[in-house]
Amino acid sequence: MDEEAGVSLKFVVVGAGLAGLAAAYTLARAGHHVLVLEHFEEHIRSLGCVGASPSMTRILIQWGLKENIERLFQSCDKCQFFDATTGSSLGALSLHLMAEIKSEGSAGFMIAPHYDLVDMFLELGTRAGVQYRFGVDATGLDPQTDNVLLSTGEVISADVIIAGDGSHSVFRQYVEEDRFSDDEDLASLIPPKFAHVMAPISIEDIRKDKDLDTLCELNSWDYWLGDGYICHCSFSNHGKNGLIAIVVPYEGEAKPEHAEWTFCTDYKAYGVDLSKLEQRLRKLFQTANFFYGKIYENRPLETIHAISQKVILVGEAAHSILPGSYHYPALAFEDAQTLGSLFSKIQKKDQISKFLASYEEIRQPRLKFVYESEMAYRIRLTSPDETIRRHRNELLRRLSEYNMNSSSADEEVLMEGWGTDFEIMSYDTNEQVTDWWRKYGISIVGTSQDACGEKELKIGVATQVAAQFVDSD
Repeated sequence: MDEEAGVSLKFVVVGAGLAGLAAAYTLARAGHHVLVLEHFEEHIRSLGCVGASPSMTRILIQWGLKENIERLFQSCDKCQFFDATTGSSLGALSLHLMAEIKSEGSAGFMIAPHYDLVDMFLELGTRAGVQYRFGVDATGLDPQTDNVLLSTGEVISADVIIAGDGSHSVFRQYVEEDRFSDDEDLASLIPPKFAHVMAPISIEDIRKDKDLDTLCELNSWDYWLGDGYICHCSFSNHGKNGLIAIVVPYEGEAKPEHAEWTFCTDYKAYGVDLSKLEQRLRKLFQTANFFYGKIYENRPLETIHAISQKVILVGEAAHSILPGSYHYPALAFEDAQTLGSLFSKIQKKDQISKFLASYEEIRQPRLKFVYESEMAYRIRLTSPDETIRRHRNELLRRLSEYNMNSSSADEEVLMEGWGTDFEIMSYDTNEQVTDWWRKYGISIVGTSQDACGEKELKIGVATQVAAQFVDSD
């Protein structure tokens, strides 16, 4: 838990997705005034599921939300892998086994309905003093004041602007946009754009069809692997909420409306061809009455902090997303915890630029590592190259044998196939911030108080809940 800051700042968070809501909540707990702006008329309530890796559930527990996890989440026991064209099993990965090895202080792998998480953080934020405005469009920065400019011409003043408005964020224009991967050969193998099409499904409907009855399991996150594409299926809320999705390279033009999840009845508009899928998987998609589609652009950023402005990016605005990964939701919560922990230590307004630079210094190496790991992982799973596929299938086969009898082998098979996953999910944001602050905090605040991390952290609760956001200071 965080202490309260020595000065209460005015934060404007653009975007009421999970990244924005989590950031708003943790900043309000640190004693700051927080206003969330959202262009939808009401809060976002996706029908999808959120996969929570150990690095995410660890944060929720550190925030004192263990009871919420027990109430809203269900465990995810394993990942199963299948050939998308034949339906044959390729292997399975025991998530319990992985969690036992590298998930200290977490609740392991879990799945929850997206809308339940949104509702939870709206309520938590309200209790902490966060204010919300829905149905307003932020168009960027006012050129005169560097504050948030709305489409109506209204200017919302802020000490710090948190951009959590998705992968097509209007605030990306203020940071340097470029590939930040050192491995250009690896980056060239990943398409520049992906279409992610998903559909809600019901376990009850699946159980009525004998062909589909054994296709999906409640406590499993299942993947079907194809040449350059991947399908995935998961359930939450004990089967009441299910999701089947396909991620394919997208070669068309990414239009503005593609930046958000868009309702559609024709998945072909996103370049999806179900005819290449094995019969049962194709039938599973066809049980859905409607679809949602979204285009993701593979545009990693060299920086997530606009040096000349008071803007910082979080969530999908900061991360170049490869859809279907169970690590990416955790990154948004890591962003939020890093911001809340850092800005609980600020003492004066003139320290803001240094704290924003500190946020980038802590987060960017982590984002780069996860991005490059996910690129390599996606290539291994979906490459049409026969040599890569044979190696992948052999790893999955050996992994299944290890799952069935872990005493028959050591952990080398796990580390060979998923070694970077262990490093990703064992990441403890609180430890990272604390270690960084011990080394460099004194250079920012100019005093040894708390800079060495020896003072016990106190629970921070916003003491002023009626922040007034006006056009000027």
